[in-house]
Amino acid sequence: MKMKKRKKIADQFAYFMRKELKNHFKKSLKWELGGPKGWNVGKESADVTGYALKSEKPRVLIEIERRRDAPVSNVAKTWAWIIEQEKKKKLPKRPILIQAFSGVYSESDRRRNHAELIGRLMESAKVAKYIPIPFDYKPKKNAKNCEGACQGHAKRLAGRIVEKLRGRL
Repeated sequence: MKMKKRKKIADQFAYFMRKELKNHFKKSLKWELGGPKGWNVGKESADVTGYALKSEKPRVLIEIERRRDAPVSNVAKTWAWIIEQEKKKKLPKRPILIQAFSGVYSESDRRRNHAELIGRLMESAKVAKYIPIPFDYKPKKNAKNCEGACQGHAKRLAGRIVEKLRGRL
């Protein structure tokens, strides 16, 4: 089954990852692209969101860092959004933020280190649980379509996310 053509390869990668995630946690989560609902304004959204089936509230937010210059901004926007939701009493449980870093970000990459630092601070402030996950894929700069190896990496990343979420939901 082919997906509809999407403008960005990042959206395509998220699509194939979500397709794989839909096979997991069927009794507790529903996976959707983008989100959380009400946060989908312009570029301000997560790549994939897992919603609790009973409450329909966001439980898992996934940010996929393929080649982004400032991945720390994804943690900051998530932190700000969660605080806004807490003020409105709209989150029954602290969500989990998963930030997946492609092979473009080495362990010593300052962009990755800054994002992980802010993620750990967010977690220590009890705003959200933070799980950074590296994955081996090194996406090409000007790729137009997520095919072959790209889809395989999206599926493998979904598998790693499933492993990290077991026992946390």
